[in-house]
Amino acid sequence: MKNSIKITQLFLLLIFLTSCKSTANKQELIINSEEQKSQQKKLSKSKMEVRFSCGEEGISDFLNDGWIISEEYTQEKICTWKSFPATKDCDMEKDKGCKITTPDKIGEEKVYLFDTTLRDGQQTTGVNFSVSDKMIISQHLDDLGVDYIEGGWPGANPTDTEFFNKDHGFNNAKLTAFGMTKKSEHSAKNDPMLASLINSKSSSVCLFGKSWDFQVDVALGITNEENLENISESAKHIIGSGKEFMFDAEHFFDGYKSNPDYALKCLKAAYDQGARWIVLCDTNGGTLPHEVSKIVSEVIKHIPGENLGIHAHNDTENAVANSLAAVQAGARQIQGTINGLGERCGNANLMSLIP
Repeated sequence: MKNSIKITQLFLLLIFLTSCKSTANKQELIINSEEQKSQQKKLSKSKMEVRFSCGEEGISDFLNDGWIISEEYTQEKICTWKSFPATKDCDMEKDKGCKITTPDKIGEEKVYLFDTTLRDGQQTTGVNFSVSDKMIISQHLDDLGVDYIEGGWPGANPTDTEFFNKDHGFNNAKLTAFGMTKKSEHSAKNDPMLASLINSKSSSVCLFGKSWDFQVDVALGITNEENLENISESAKHIIGSGKEFMFDAEHFFDGYKSNPDYALKCLKAAYDQGARWIVLCDTNGGTLPHEVSKIVSEVIKHIPGENLGIHAHNDTENAVANSLAAVQAGARQIQGTINGLGERCGNANLMSLIP
């Protein structure tokens, strides 16, 4: 118990120190933004839309470089890139105090951070979070600015069930409940574990399911088609409840190397039902960065990168490298833990990835 308390205190200290260094309300990874902006400026005849919201920083530099206001768009405005200099006068007094941000495909791209310290990290030997521990740590994670906090598996144990019955009021993060796809002997509507997830006070749900045909046969003992149906029906049921849904494709990289067609079918079974995120899991931790890069590039031909995530284990000390390789290839969510906690050799270390 004393060791558990000491470990928890260390986590909180590191989270606090990291949050003090943060210069933004949310942590965002920027992908070659300056280089991309420079390239876009050379395309003087091209047009592209960018959003800017008022009340923050000045936009005079952007306007002097050729940005002009073209129309209103809900509570934001749309600017269109024109050749130098600006061909239309802008009301600098009226528009002073506006901040321009480029959309994903043009300039700055956000990588969403999914923290699973309270679930996957708790599988570390000697780590056993109480409800109080989880409440404190989750609040610090929200203050840090992560996008998702996976709090555990409601219905699987009393601690997680109690944690998900509490009100959290996060400002930045979405509380995410973890679970598995329905079992073949139940319909999705009658599956008790799915019911626990839907009834929890989570705003999103992350279900894991097999995406390697070998695991479907040996671990689940069902047919490949039954597994696809379980994924599809589970996704449909969760999305129908109004919660954001993401699918953790367990053993995906091993499955893709063995049977790429079936592994992709597993992803599509969830994505075609409306899953927000499809997360590619290197469950055994044996995939290398060059393999991750190649495979993610292939997957993006079927599922947009803005819907893809990476969940890397650290058995070959490549979890951080594999996460970055996936992002370079186009994935836009990273799952990991504080200090790389996790079963066996741990998970991708968010403390290395965030800076």
